Amino acid sequence: MRPARWLAAVFLLAGAALFAAHWLWIRQSFPAIADYLVTMTFCFLLFFYGITAWFWGAETLRAAAFPLSFLILAVPIPPTLVDAMNSFLQWGSSLAAGTFFSLSDTAFIQDGLTFQLQNIKLEIAPECSGIHSTIVLFITALLLGHIFLRTPWKRMVLVLLVVPLGMLRNGFRVFVIGQLCIHLGPQMIDSPIHRKGGPLFFVLSLIPLFLTLLVLQRSEKRCPKPIANIQNQPCAN
Repeated sequence: MRPARWLAAVFLLAGAALFAAHWLWIRQSFPAIADYLVTMTFCFLLFFYGITAWFWGAETLRAAAFPLSFLILAVPIPPTLVDAMNSFLQWGSSLAAGTFFSLSDTAFIQDGLTFQLQNIKLEIAPECSGIHSTIVLFITALLLGHIFLRTPWKRMVLVLLVVPLGMLRNGFRVFVIGQLCIHLGPQMIDSPIHRKGGPLFFVLSLIPLFLTLLVLQRSEKRCPKPIANIQNQPCAN
């Protein structure tokens, strides 16, 4: 294995530049987006990639591209991005919940993220956006695609499915809680299915994910095994 000193230098310089920029410019000019843990974790990964390339070379980086890239998920999501993701998932969940209520002929009035039902008002708050379950579903889709699929675009399809699936899952959760409040009483808003029911709905969201994986896996054509060339050998007299 030949060390890739030039590639290592790129990673090491990038890590050093990010570290210096954070302390000298970013945290002073943009305090709202400056996050110490985010910057330090990303700098650590850049230094780690640089050291790997310095001692083990580009071939090692290429062979371990997926696990090394997977380490990027260790970098915490910046707070501003978390807020944007929460808002996006909130509105997507409200759209899904409104669709479920309409399909079930449930009487309701929707005002943005708020649903007025017969005996209770439900609001999809930021902490109810389902962002944590969606992130776990995203990681699961990444691993499943890498292990079981060979075609890049099919892996991408599986990963992109996470976004609508996360919204549908959370919208269905709002719909179920609403139905429980209507038929069993508004006290169901404090029931375990609301407070601790996240894992149950997460497991339900795995079903269409695995079904999609099965369809994509079966659609991949099996590569035919190469037929060895058999040379005609002269027969011994």
